[in-house]
Amino acid sequence: METRLWKIIFAILLLPVCANATTIDFYNDGVITDGNVFNTVNIWNDANVTMTGGTVYSVFSRDSSIFNLQSGDITGWITVRDASNLKISGGSVGDLELYNSAVAIISGGNITGTLATGAPISGTVHIYGENFELSFDGGWLIEGNWADETPFAIHYRSDSSTPMPGSPDSNIFLHTIPEPATLSLLLIGILGIRKFRG
Repeated sequence: METRLWKIIFAILLLPVCANATTIDFYNDGVITDGNVFNTVNIWNDANVTMTGGTVYSVFSRDSSIFNLQSGDITGWITVRDASNLKISGGSVGDLELYNSAVAIISGGNITGTLATGAPISGTVHIYGENFELSFDGGWLIEGNWADETPFAIHYRSDSSTPMPGSPDSNIFLHTIPEPATLSLLLIGILGIRKFRG
């Protein structure tokens, strides 16, 4: 009787953990929102999945799919393979791994772990920000600010033979966002040219 009671108590305690340990496969476009909790998210084919909230442990993006992280938490990692694309404009990510011909575009958010581009180097990463600073200490540290002035730091898992991010032979491309004043002048110039031609 006592053994059976312990089994019931154990099952009751374990039930909430098992209920949240779900896997979801996206073969078509979809959204992950506030309140969604998944252990694993798999994105296949050419599906376009946007995450606007919720919590996920790991995301695997394959084939020609697109994963767009705007908000929410990836507590483990994102793995991007094949010809799939990743866009990060917000939210939080543990580790980020790219393989094959995968491409990542990062313009916001927080990467709390490390960024890796496969071995041999294969994936490419485009980082859009300003005030970039680079340092090497067992791997490259890329620091700067996002467009909204929020500071960021990305640890790029690499070795001493890995090209410096932003250099011509690197697969990490650093794009400086124009300052608002420069952007305004550019816009005025474009509008002026249109008016002159019109």
